[in-house]
Amino acid sequence: MPIYYSFCAIFFSNLLLIMLDIISVRTGLSVIVSTMCVSYLFLYIHRHILLYNAPVNKDRTQSDYNSHLSTLIPLIASIPMPIFILNQKDIILHANKEAHNLLHFMWQNNHTDTIHVTEKTHGKAIYQFIRNPDIIEAIRQARSFEQPQQGRFYEMYPTERHFNFNVIPVKLSGKNGKDISIVYFSELTKEKMIQRSRSEFVANASHELRTPLTIIKGNLETLIGNIKLNPSEQKHFIEVSLAQSKRMENLIQDLLVLSRIELAEHIAPCHQIDIISLLEKTIDMFLPLANQKQFTIVKEFTSNPIMIMGVTDEISQIYINILDNALKYGANPNNTDNKIIIAVDSSSDTTITITFTDYGEGIDTYDIPKITERFFRTQAAKDMKNITGTGLGLAIVKHIVNKHNGEMTIKSTKTAGTSVCLTFSTLSTKHNGI
Repeated sequence: MPIYYSFCAIFFSNLLLIMLDIISVRTGLSVIVSTMCVSYLFLYIHRHILLYNAPVNKDRTQSDYNSHLSTLIPLIASIPMPIFILNQKDIILHANKEAHNLLHFMWQNNHTDTIHVTEKTHGKAIYQFIRNPDIIEAIRQARSFEQPQQGRFYEMYPTERHFNFNVIPVKLSGKNGKDISIVYFSELTKEKMIQRSRSEFVANASHELRTPLTIIKGNLETLIGNIKLNPSEQKHFIEVSLAQSKRMENLIQDLLVLSRIELAEHIAPCHQIDIISLLEKTIDMFLPLANQKQFTIVKEFTSNPIMIMGVTDEISQIYINILDNALKYGANPNNTDNKIIIAVDSSSDTTITITFTDYGEGIDTYDIPKITERFFRTQAAKDMKNITGTGLGLAIVKHIVNKHNGEMTIKSTKTAGTSVCLTFSTLSTKHNGI
């Protein structure tokens, strides 16, 4: 078997495995049906591309080469990963849409100006767009030694992204035919982020649990070892220990909720629920606490039902967490009237937006992107002695919103308050106005 045939087989085997996964997961087809679809596609590639590596036929012309290359292009265009076809001089013969997106990202990372790479790649050397030395060296070695090359690289700006790249040399039209190289990339960012998130989660959870445990242990040792404590002092140590045990209980409860939601985040909700009715019930539940903290909850919506596909308990959890945060951190710094405004925008026939606004200290701009991360608490929140939190509330909200295919936007101005906007798709035309 010619060596270039092996290269082709390796490349297309990788692509077909990816396509098998996409077909079976995204379309819901069974593995057997998906395998049949991909097998047919493999036979098509084998017939039109790989068999073209047979011994040279004198009647084969440049038009044959172009024809077979044009057969490969539509296939590559349909694959959801960056793929380049290069000639023997490393000139770009074709780059699919995902490849153009990758080049645009890499260009932003290395240049202050922007270009429309989609219009400028064809006929240009790949080195004009990709400056990473590992990729350039892999392309050269693959062509020189006729051996597949692979490697990894990452970019940190404008966002952190990790990639795996492969370079496959292919010889068309037999021994004296033209060489091409196929360069394709697979993104590893999600896997890297998950791995990092798990490590941070274990470290943060251990730290959050260790602190109250240390306090409880110290108080108990003091009570046991010091018999001269008077009743009031003993009561103080017991109350502190009880408060810390309550903190641990809340933390463990939030961790269990977050874990349960993450495990089922891929399962689409299948029940119709009235999102307005749930909102009103949650507000009623918080009214006694709001009165105790001298807050006014202002409702800027009517009671007309609006239906979405959702899970009742999870949507209620969203409202509870947001209102709980607003009552904890939404006190007006000027000691004037404290209020939380809940507004509903149902002007669209397909979506509903619910906005919770408080007039508290607000959040620093650089903290807003991190506010939904696990265990994250702003410095202002940490400085509030009488208010405790687990740092998991908005992380739970984010995952529930994602499960319901919704959007959450947080806007805040320091000393001027915070707004949390939730947008969900609705089931039918609504008649509920602000």
